[in-house]
This record gives sequence, structure tokens and C-alpha cells, in this order.
Amino acid sequence: INAEYMGIVKSAHEEEEHFITTQRLLFEKRRLMKKIEKTVSTFDDALDELRREKFKLEGDLKMADMKLLLLYRELMLLNDFKKRDIQLAKKLEERRGEKSDIIGKIQQCQERLGEKKVEIERLLAREKQIMSEFNGAIANSGAQEALVRIFKKKIKRKKRGADDDDGEGSGGSDSDDSDISDDEDDDEDEDDEEEQCPPNCPEEIYQRVVELREKRLEQEDIVNDFQKSIEVLRKENEQLAKKEKSIDTQLRAVEKEIQQFQNEKQKKLNELETVVVLKLRQIQCLSGPNGDQIPHDMKDVVVFTNQGLKSLHQRIIELFHEKKSLNKEFQEQRRKHVSLMKSRKEKQSEVQASEAKVYEIQLLKFGQRINLESLENVSVDRKTEELKQTLKEEEEKWQRELVRWEQKLQEARQMQADITKGNSALLRKLGTLRQDQQKLEDVLNVSQTKILGRMAGGSKVASASERRQLKELVILHQQEIDQLKAEIAMLSRKGGHVYTPVVNKVAQ
Repeated sequence: INAEYMGIVKSAHEEEEHFITTQRLLFEKRRLMKKIEKTVSTFDDALDELRREKFKLEGDLKMADMKLLLLYRELMLLNDFKKRDIQLAKKLEERRGEKSDIIGKIQQCQERLGEKKVEIERLLAREKQIMSEFNGAIANSGAQEALVRIFKKKIKRKKRGADDDDGEGSGGSDSDDSDISDDEDDDEDEDDEEEQCPPNCPEEIYQRVVELREKRLEQEDIVNDFQKSIEVLRKENEQLAKKEKSIDTQLRAVEKEIQQFQNEKQKKLNELETVVVLKLRQIQCLSGPNGDQIPHDMKDVVVFTNQGLKSLHQRIIELFHEKKSLNKEFQEQRRKHVSLMKSRKEKQSEVQASEAKVYEIQLLKFGQRINLESLENVSVDRKTEELKQTLKEEEEKWQRELVRWEQKLQEARQMQADITKGNSALLRKLGTLRQDQQKLEDVLNVSQTKILGRMAGGSKVASASERRQLKELVILHQQEIDQLKAEIAMLSRKGGHVYTPVVNKVAQ
């Protein structure tokens, strides 16, 4: 260009070279412009992305600040409730510990009661064994009734040692023994001092009965001690059960108090304001002319879900229909009310007419107005009087029946006493017969011994008359023994009859 201004004329080659350079520079310029535009566009996009990230991060930070503020308020509120919460937790733990201790004590008491009951059963079995041994010992004796009295007699005994199985003191049994001995009268004490073997009774059987009596009294003392220990354990168990019920009541009260405290704490926590993030596409405001504008101030805005809004619209329609049906029902009830008022007036006029008619009749009959209600109250109810009379007759009837059954019961008791007395007499007679049996057996043994001795001392060949006499004597003794055995067997059976045997005397 300067060359043209300077009047320099370029050659064709220079012109061509100048054109190529110009085109190359223009191309380079366009390339650089595109690169600059691309770089600027990329920068703008990156800047826009960073702006979005910034807004999102600022929203997250603000939400985190709001949540942190909410958590701080909750923490302050929980710190206010912390002391009471610790107290209630400690109280609940104490009650649960007390209950676990009581349950452990109750289980131990139940185990001890089970052991005591097993021991009592063993002692009762031992007592039954002693009774069976006593019955076996006096079965063949001739003084059963006297031996039974000796066996069942209560005597003074020395104090037992304190080395029992359960470590229970023997003071209770000693006091029982002393009470029993104090209650006995002087005659029994004298009997204890003068106690001796009854007549017609072997000495070994008597000593065996005394020994069994000592065992029985010892067993009774042991059983009484166990019964007392069982009673103590039972009372302790009842006290523990009552204490457990009391602790259960206290535990339920503490749990209820904790539940109320938790509800109160939750209520306070629910009263704290929280933040909810909503996007613009989730918000539809009903303000503005078309109901689609968001107000500048959203302080008084109430947030509803779309489903809740639909439910409210549906409820409006339902309330409209309910109002319509209630208005219709109100009209029907109003018409009924009008008709009932008319009928009431008619009934009142009829009642007034009836009262006037009754008043005229009372004036004609009595000369004055009579209060019918008081007259009905004063008059006698025949049906009630009849029922009262019937009830009185039934009571007398059942009273007579009760007296009759009381008489029957008294007669049965008297009959039982007579039968018991008769059985006692039969037992005494049975003892006497057994004594006679024993004497006869002794006499028979002596006779047989004499006969055998006489036969051995005399001639070895007896005459026919002597042999016949000996045979008759043996037969008579055998018949007498059989009759006594039959009578003893009949008396041994309950309700047996007594027959007097006829024994022929043999001339000596």
C-alpha cells in the first residue's frame, strides 16, 4: 500500500505474492477469531457451571446452617431434660434391681419349701411305717386295747438337740412339749409314773410298744418342727409376694412416668421449627389474578400438598351435600314437631276433660277431691301379702325339715357311739378268748406230755380201752380248739355274731 502511494509499480509476481500473503493473513485472522470465540464460550459455560455449583453449595451450606441451628436447639432442649431423664432411668434401674432380688428370694423360698415338703412326706412315710410295725407287734397279743392306749399316750420327754437337718431351733417343739405336758392332769402324771406292762401281755411286746411310742413321739416332734419351719417359709413367701406386687406397682408407675416424660419431651421437640427445601417447580401459589403468582412476602403462606388440596376440595363438596341433606331432615323434623304439638294440645284437652269428669264423680261419690296416688299407697297389696305368707310357710317348712335332719344326725351320732362301744367290748372279749386259747393250748401240751410220759413209763402195749379213751380225749380237745378258733375268727370279722361254744367235760 505504501508502495502504491509512493508511485511504485509492482510486478505481476509481486502482486500475486501480495495476494497470497493477504489471503493467508485473513485465514489466520478467521482461525484466531474462531478460537477466541470458542475460548470465550467455554469460559462462559464454565463460569455458568461454577455459578450453579456456587448456588447449590450456598443452598446446602444454608440448609446445613439451619439443620445445625435446629440440632443446637434440640441439644439445648435435651440438656434441659437430661437431669430428669437420668433420675428416671436410675429410678427404673433401682426398681428393676429390687424386682430381680425379690424374684431370686422367692425362687429360693420356693426351693426350700419344696425340700421341706419332700422331707415331710418322708417323715410321714416313716410314721406310717411305725404304725404298721405297731399293728404287727400287737396282732398276737392279748391286751390290744391297753397297748393302744399306752402307744397313744402323751408323756413328758426331754428336749431334743438343736442339731436337726435344717438348723431350726428346737425351742418351738420344746414349748409344744411343755404345753402338752402342762395341759395333762395329775392323774395322767401318776399314770406315767406307775405305767407297767398290762396283764396277759408278754414283756417283749410291751417293751416293743414303748420303743415304738418313743419313735412315734420323736417323729411327731420332728414333723411339728418341720411344719413350723414350713409355716415360717410360707409367711416369708407371702410377704415376698406382697412386696413383689408393691414393687410391680411402683415399676409400672415409674414406666408410666417415663412414658409421660418422653411424650412431653417429644412434644417440646415437635414444637421446634424446622426447614423444608422446596423447588420452584414444586410450588404453586394461589395468589394473583390468575392464581399463579408467587408473592414477595411468604410469611403467611400455608404449605399444602396437592393431595391435601384435592381432599379439601372434595370435603367442600361433601359438606355441601351434607348441609343439603340436613336441611331436608330439618324440614321433616319441623313438620313432625308441628304435628306433635297439635296432638299434644288435643291430648291435653282430653286430659282436662277426663280430670273434670273424675272431679264430678268424686264429688258425687265422696263429696270432695280424693288423692288417688296416696290412696293406692295406703291400700294393701294382696299379691304382696300372699307372697309374704307363702314365704313364711316355706321358711317354717324348711325349719321343721332342718330340725328333723338335726334329730336324725343326733341319732346317727348316738348309733355311732353305741357301735363304737360295742366294738370295744368285742375287742376286749377277743383278747379274753385269745388268752383262753393260749391257756388251752398250754393245758393240751401238758396233757400230751403226761400221756406220752405215761406211755413211755408203762407197758409198751396199751389195751384197747386205753387207746380208745386216749383217742376220745384227743378228739374232744381238738373239737374245743376248733370251736374257740371259729369263735375268734367270727369276732375278728366286723359285725360278727358271738356264739358260746358247748364243751363237753371229760372225766379225769
